[in-house]
Amino acid sequence: MDHLIDSNVLTYLANPASPFYPVSISATTKLADRSDRLLIVPQNLIEFWVSATRPTEANGLGLSVLQARQEIQNIRGLFILLDETPEIFREWEKLVFANNIIGKSVHDARLIAQMNVYGITNILTFNVKDFKRFANINVIEPENV
Repeated sequence: MDHLIDSNVLTYLANPASPFYPVSISATTKLADRSDRLLIVPQNLIEFWVSATRPTEANGLGLSVLQARQEIQNIRGLFILLDETPEIFREWEKLVFANNIIGKSVHDARLIAQMNVYGITNILTFNVKDFKRFANINVIEPENV
């Protein structure tokens, strides 16, 4: 079974001090042990970079560019990175127009567009409410794996 790993899970996996670190490790380990495919898309890495390099006092990890680069390499070694395709933008455009999506939610719609293009129906995320509006998507909280 395929699972897109949301950027928030990636951020918690890179932060052992986070209270969400143990459940993030547990969920991804259990899925991998079941031989499920754990997938990421370039947008996940971009969003991770934002969180990783943001100062800790602004709810980031406070990593240097070199440290963030190393974490990106670690993530790419653990998860399958899917390619960007021209179809992703067209699917995103359909989603935001059809669902009247505005503001920060357009980022979530882009993840869903990528899932739709690749035929992925499961997303592992702590932000369940952000994805519930989308049909045919199974939103999985890490603590429920």
